[in-house]
Amino acid sequence: GSPVCEQAVLERCNYITFLLLFIFADSLFYFSILRLFIMANRIRQNYHEECEAFINKVVNLELIASYTYLSMSFNFNRDGVSLPGMEHLCKELSEEKHKDAEYFMKIQNKRGGRTVLQAIESPFIQTWETALKGLQDILSLEKRLNQALLDLHERASDKKDPHLTDFLEGEYLDKEVELINKIGHCISRVKRAGPTGLGEYVLDRNIST
Repeated sequence: GSPVCEQAVLERCNYITFLLLFIFADSLFYFSILRLFIMANRIRQNYHEECEAFINKVVNLELIASYTYLSMSFNFNRDGVSLPGMEHLCKELSEEKHKDAEYFMKIQNKRGGRTVLQAIESPFIQTWETALKGLQDILSLEKRLNQALLDLHERASDKKDPHLTDFLEGEYLDKEVELINKIGHCISRVKRAGPTGLGEYVLDRNIST
């Protein structure tokens, strides 16, 4: 099922179910589960299950982006392509997206939620022969991630979660827009220089700065 369904089931589990398990099974295992359940509900406050599910969507998109950019980094390092500027840019982006995913997972824990990871999508293509193609795919992925962040912000606003909206406004939304603008400018510069040849090589030297 979807993350929303899984989390809804978890949230609607009640104490009676766990108490019955403990009474009839007479097991420390179920007692441990009960303690964890009680602790999670003490932590959770004003944190809607839909916000929790949307954060999980963002986490998975961040990991997809990190995985894709790592593949792109090594692609631009191989013989026949050799674009060190693109290699450096993609490696930095891969590390940044992985850190962002971890940060959102920490937010889940702090708010009493649960991280639900899904299968990581493999890159739609495995080779990028030019900086232009690589930058276009980065832009597409960042727009997808930005939309997920905007959807999360909208949902947090609807559910009256000022902690989450302030966090997004202060940490992520502006940063994502700046990155999209940076990649867009790089695409314009590469197009003016031509997709291959000396112009691309010269621009690649400064593309990560």
